Amino acid sequence: MSDAQEELAQSIGGVHALAAMLRRVRADRNLSADLLALRIERPVSYVCALERARAPVPTLLTVALLAYGCEVSVSLFVASFALPLGDPLPWPREHQPPGEYPHVRLAGPRAFGAALREERYRLNWSTRKLAARARVHRTRIGTLERGQVGAPTLLTVTQLAHALGATPPRRIAYATQLAQSYAGEIPAPRLRRIGAKPDLHEPPNAPDACRPSTGSGS
Repeated sequence: MSDAQEELAQSIGGVHALAAMLRRVRADRNLSADLLALRIERPVSYVCALERARAPVPTLLTVALLAYGCEVSVSLFVASFALPLGDPLPWPREHQPPGEYPHVRLAGPRAFGAALREERYRLNWSTRKLAARARVHRTRIGTLERGQVGAPTLLTVTQLAHALGATPPRRIAYATQLAQSYAGEIPAPRLRRIGAKPDLHEPPNAPDACRPSTGSGS
C-alpha cells in the first residue's frame, strides 16, 4: 500500500465500514455466512474474515460477488467503504434478485476503464493531471483505462473517486459509478478499440500547445 493509500485509508470507513455493512446486509436478508460463502464460492472463513475486517482490502470482483450473493447492488458495499470516517452507513433497502452467475454478467475491467476515461474526458483532464490528483504514476492511469488491471481494489477505486470529485457526495457518486460499470449494473461508455484514438492520454478537446496564437498582440 502506498503512502497516499495509507493516508486515504485513515480518512474513510474502509474495511471496518465494509465489514459492518456486510453484517447488516446478512442480518437484514437472514442470510447465513455458510450460504453466502456457498453462493460466492469462497470459504466461510473468508466471509468471517471480511466481517471482522481482518481480510485484505477486497477487489471489485470480490465485492461484485458479495453483492450478487447478498442480492444487493455493488454500490452499497462500495459506498460504505468510501464514506468519510464516522459517517453513518446507508441502509440496505434495495433487493436485487440474482440473475446470471456474476462471472458471466460482469462487464469487467474494460468497462471500468471506459467509465474512468469518460469521466476524465468530461473534466477535460489529461492522464497526467488525473495521476497527479490521485497521487499515482501516469502509467497506472493508462493501464486502468485500457482494462489491464483485472480487478482494482476498493482502495484504488476510492483513490480515483477522491481525485475526480471535490466533495464527499461527488466522491461517493464517482466510486459507485466506477464499481457499477465494472459489475455490469449500469451501461459503460462505448468501449473504444485501443489505438482508435491518436492519443488516449489527452481529452478530445485538449488545447494544442503547439498551435500558434491567433491573438493580435504586437
